[in-house]
Amino acid sequence: MKFLTDLILKMGTVDRRWIFLVIALVVIVPLFFPLGLPIRATATTQHVYDTIDALPHGSKVLVSCEYGPSTKPEIHPMVLSVMRHLFKNKHKVYVTCLWPDGQFLASDALNLVGTRRIRIDLWRRLCFTRISSRK
Repeated sequence: MKFLTDLILKMGTVDRRWIFLVIALVVIVPLFFPLGLPIRATATTQHVYDTIDALPHGSKVLVSCEYGPSTKPEIHPMVLSVMRHLFKNKHKVYVTCLWPDGQFLASDALNLVGTRRIRIDLWRRLCFTRISSRK
């Protein structure tokens, strides 16, 4: 136990510039010499991909965007890839959002994915007309 406390105290006396140098090296070296680790699809990912492929062309698909800005970095890329795959197979995509922020994130996803493939103005008119008629 005494060894551990001595080690922690010695590490506390190290000049912080050395610590920043070590952190910079740890970040920069992999940028110049990448590890080249393989990226493999998990079984769940492959199942979702195969399920979308198995749908007949022109199927109606409901995509639920139930996430907010706090989880956008981890969920939004998945929504984008699923929507790209659906539009590539010419499916009709319907989006539902129960979270207040989901509508804006879904609109952003459709703008990124479907700008050239679908008429977003029609989707927006339909969506905003239904929301404004609930008042």
